[in-house]
Amino acid sequence: MEIRFEFVFKLIYPCSVNYVSHYNPIIAKRFRGFLPVVIDIETGGFNDQTDAVLEIAAVTLKMDDNGELSLHETVHTHVEPFEGANLDPKALAFNGID
Repeated sequence: MEIRFEFVFKLIYPCSVNYVSHYNPIIAKRFRGFLPVVIDIETGGFNDQTDAVLEIAAVTLKMDDNGELSLHETVHTHVEPFEGANLDPKALAFNGID
């Protein structure tokens, strides 16, 4: 089974890369100096051929000197559905997009 995503979107908020410039053995061991980014995608259904991507969000994390992760920055944007896209009412009700 091939999974393929094709969509074009434009972020309307500025983004930054969260790279740790000072040596921290906890970060080096877990992430090789880079912190994870959590991505969330809301869609109009489960079929990638017919259902539109409606919203994309990203949350960057930061780590304190004890190795605890916490939220750093959140960005999100709505995506205009492609022409003819299926918008399943159950999916819209579930993700709260109208």
